Amino acid sequence: MEAGWRDNIIGRGNNDSSEGQLHPRHLGTKSIEMPRINLCKLSDVPFGELLAIRRDGYPSLVVAHSEIGFSVLRDNCTHEDYPLSEGAIVGDLVECPLHGGQFCLRSGGAITPPAIDSVERYDHEVEDDQIWITI
Repeated sequence: MEAGWRDNIIGRGNNDSSEGQLHPRHLGTKSIEMPRINLCKLSDVPFGELLAIRRDGYPSLVVAHSEIGFSVLRDNCTHEDYPLSEGAIVGDLVECPLHGGQFCLRSGGAITPPAIDSVERYDHEVEDDQIWITI
């Protein structure tokens, strides 16, 4: 058998029941539609404010409006699982009100103890005065 695409065939001559089938890694990929979620209007989050977003079946999120614009993070401090939406914006950081741990609004990275693990950050889109994410 010549080298090339035929080398990707399972069970070449070994009486395997899958003989002659393409290897799964060569079957291609399916495009999966990810849900696009409208979080809020821009006007719902005044400059310097945080807005908690709760949707059934999705993680709790917080939308922040800071000096860097809008940011979307998971609404849970990684130190004690406390809602960041109850905290405050300090420059380009959000500060957890429980113990003062701070997270970067650009990356979700933990900046000050007691927080040491990053919080999940979501890319967002602004369209027609609305903030959208795709999960």
